[in-house]
Amino acid sequence: MASVFYLLAKANADGTLRIVKAIGTAGEVYLTIPRKRSSTGKVQIKIQGVGRGIPRRATCGGCACRT
Repeated sequence: MASVFYLLAKANADGTLRIVKAIGTAGEVYLTIPRKRSSTGKVQIKIQGVGRGIPRRATCGGCACRT
């Protein structure tokens, strides 16, 4: 019986989004990301098996990322 409780406790997930796991993962621009960090856009990406919409800003002053 103790082993059942041990396995259940071990399987418990805290639901924390670990953005580090998204590094190198392909995503899709959902809302246009303006250039020069003027405001935020949104990127759809699958992290830890769940689709998420994450707000992003441009990292350079080049072209805007469009949908």
